[in-house]
Order: sequence, then C-alpha cells, then structure tokens
Amino acid sequence: MVKGKAVVGSFIHVLVNSFFPKLDYYQKLPKTRFLFSFKYFVALIFILNTILLSIFLIKIATSFDLKQVQQSLYKSLDSYPADLTITIKNNRLMTTYDRPYIMYFNYNGVPHPLIVVDEFATAEKINSYEAAILLTRDGFAVRQNEDNIQFYNYKQNNAVSISKEGVTKFKKAVTTVFNLLPLLLLLTLIVMVPFVSAAIIVSRFLYLAIVSFFVFLFFR
Repeated sequence: MVKGKAVVGSFIHVLVNSFFPKLDYYQKLPKTRFLFSFKYFVALIFILNTILLSIFLIKIATSFDLKQVQQSLYKSLDSYPADLTITIKNNRLMTTYDRPYIMYFNYNGVPHPLIVVDEFATAEKINSYEAAILLTRDGFAVRQNEDNIQFYNYKQNNAVSISKEGVTKFKKAVTTVFNLLPLLLLLTLIVMVPFVSAAIIVSRFLYLAIVSFFVFLFFR
C-alpha cells in the first residue's frame, strides 16, 4: 500500500514538473534511471489513451436517445398482429398470412422497415423492402447495404413458433436489458478501455521496434 502511494506520488510529481518546468528539475533528469522514465512514459500514454477512449465512447453512447429508441422498439413489438404466427419447422418457414408482413421501427418520426416476413421472397428482395432483416421460406437475409447481403439457412431441428404471446415475452426481456443498460455500459467502459489502451501501447512499441530494426539494417 505504501509502495503504491509512493509510485503514484512520484508519477504526479514528474507530471506536475513536466507541465510547469523548473530549471533545477531538468538538471536532475540526466541522473534519472532509464527504467523509471520508461515506466512513466508508458503510464502517461495509458492514462491519456484511457481518457480519450472514454470520451469517445461516452460521446457515442449519448448521441442516441435511448429513451426514444426504447419507446420506438416497444411500439414495433406491440404492432405485431395477434393473428400472425410464424413457424419454422424442418428448416422451413411458414406463416398464417398469405401476404408479407413488415415490422417498422419509427425513429424521429421516420418509419424504417426493420423486419420483413415474406415466405416466397428471395434474399435479393431485401433491397426492395429496404429492411434490415428478411425472413423467407428457406432462411433469413441480413442487409448492411445494397451490395452486402448475408443469407443464412435455418438450422433448427426443433419447431419454433413466434406468436403475439412470444413477442410480448420478448418485450419483457428487452425491458430488463434496457433497465440494466447503464450498468452494462459502465462495466464495458471499465473493462474494455484499459485493454484497448494497453493494446494501443503495445502496437506502438511494436511499430517503433520494426521501424528501428529497418533503420538499423539499412542505415548502419
């Protein structure tokens, strides 16, 4: 504990004198051990990267109105028809509708096709619907853009049925996730940012090592 306080105290002392330089302090630097300077350099980069990454992630998280996203998602789930049942059995999809079903996601007053269920559609038709997901008889397509469509065949041996009751249960699970979301974001920030900062430091040292090697090799 005492050693840890001493390390933190030394770091703060060096940092303060770096921001507010004094002549007598710089006169002592040549006598400083290289290992101490190296540790200070790594710690400083780690802290700066952690601060910058935290600001970046917080900015991204606050750029979305989570309350509006939550309400829009609830409206989408509530719009699921009571007389629609989607069944996937023997790797085939069947519905109780004789027409396509489109679930819209309304954000900022603009409806976006979220999921389309079209038993007789091909994967390419997802561009016509401009939807994120298209469920067809043989599988489902996921659309990132017009040129990037991924299609996945159903691989469910047991029968799966999606009804109004199942969607209501799913909504309750989504509510739980939204309630825990602030805590999950905080934990993600605490866990991910240090690892990313460490990875950036390692990559920079590897880059410097490679560059130094080639400089030594060609210009010695």
